[in-house]
Amino acid sequence: MLGEGDALLTAVPGLLLSIRTADCVPLLLVDERRKVIAVAHSGWRGTAGQIAVAAVEAMREHFSSRPKDLHAAIGPSIGPCCYDVGPEVAAQFQSIFPERADLSRRTHIDLAEANRRQLLQAGIPSERIYVARICTSCNPAEFHSWRRDRGTAGRMLTVARIRP
Repeated sequence: MLGEGDALLTAVPGLLLSIRTADCVPLLLVDERRKVIAVAHSGWRGTAGQIAVAAVEAMREHFSSRPKDLHAAIGPSIGPCCYDVGPEVAAQFQSIFPERADLSRRTHIDLAEANRRQLLQAGIPSERIYVARICTSCNPAEFHSWRRDRGTAGRMLTVARIRP
């Protein structure tokens, strides 16, 4: 499939899929058995809207991928150390973090962990989910960060392809 959006998937060898991020979570999904890949851009809205689950479902629907066969990589993103949100955003995460009693007020959210939980919910085995756990905001020499740099933030490119 060709297109533009917060999630893209393909089974076309050699075709590059890419997403741009600057604090949001880059997700990469690979089905080695079916030779299918997906990339997704998961900010707080995408995470609250379960884009990780939707990407797995799209791979299943369009290419007969089985979640148990997938590998998922969660790239560098803003960490819970730096991702402070208001109660209107925090409340969106209650179903993802049911153990948290602080989501009705200003708090910190772990977007990578939220996406990891959703990938587990979608059926990907935990040993096939790889999380970078690198905060983009804490590492200015290595990563762009919208939160840290505001209007001057660049973007990072995450790219995947199936070898021809």
